[in-house]
Amino acid sequence: MHPIAVAPYLGGMVSRRASLGLVALLVVGLTGCTGAPARDPSDSPSPAATRFASEEEAFAAAEETYRAYIDATNAENAGDESANPLQYQHGELQKASEALADDLSVAGLHYEGDVVITSIERQAATVTAGAGQAELLVCHDATEQRLINADGDDVTPAGTERYGLRVEFMSIEGKMLMISSANDAASQC
Repeated sequence: MHPIAVAPYLGGMVSRRASLGLVALLVVGLTGCTGAPARDPSDSPSPAATRFASEEEAFAAAEETYRAYIDATNAENAGDESANPLQYQHGELQKASEALADDLSVAGLHYEGDVVITSIERQAATVTAGAGQAELLVCHDATEQRLINADGDDVTPAGTERYGLRVEFMSIEGKMLMISSANDAASQC
């Protein structure tokens, strides 16, 4: 689901800049939008400290982080208030995710159903002084996920069943790789 396709359901509340930067957030339903107050990401335990000896280790950590992120997102969408996908995000993406959660909640929208990762392709990785960066192309199947409005109607835009995201990761303060940005790569899945 592309953010521009969801914008009409939000009544124009999401800025174009925020919309374009949140492809992953909208497609995956990252925030769940359960109506519960936003959690402070610092309330959750931080991922374990990690130093990488190779690009292979950086890729493995990025994959592990993204799978955990999708699991947390699916759990949050199912109503698990202890799930916190924000712990896998950092910086502007994390701030934008929080803002979108608020916008979706105000608009009376929430996600139901799970997203499944269908494939992960390793694109690029670097390790410098133990710090890692990685980029993955992740393909998703969202045929079971729906965007639901306040009346309980399915308002999922057509053509959002399968999609790809190019996701960048980096180690922050010696912690496990966290999502630093996500861009639409749907044409590659």
